[in-house]
Amino acid sequence: MSEYGRAIALNPDNGDAHFNLAMLLGPQNRIDEAIAHLQRAIAINPQHGEAHRNLAVAYGLQGRLDDAIAHARTALRIQPESALVREHLDRLLEARR
Repeated sequence: MSEYGRAIALNPDNGDAHFNLAMLLGPQNRIDEAIAHLQRAIAINPQHGEAHRNLAVAYGLQGRLDDAIAHARTALRIQPESALVREHLDRLLEARR
């Protein structure tokens, strides 16, 4: 179990641990697990812009474009200065056309 997994076991409401664990799971192609942890991080802190952005990426990988776009838009509302979020949202909108 990772350090983040242990942190979650000790405190299931540790949003940062859920987010960081998701960031470890994604590159391992454990997308469903990463999504679950990102969703939990957002439930704990709805203003976690990076969690919304990464959830948009994960949903995009699964072809869930409407969900991806919704979270990318939320991330952009939270982080309006983020060129990375803007670019990702633009790519998602283009893919949906």
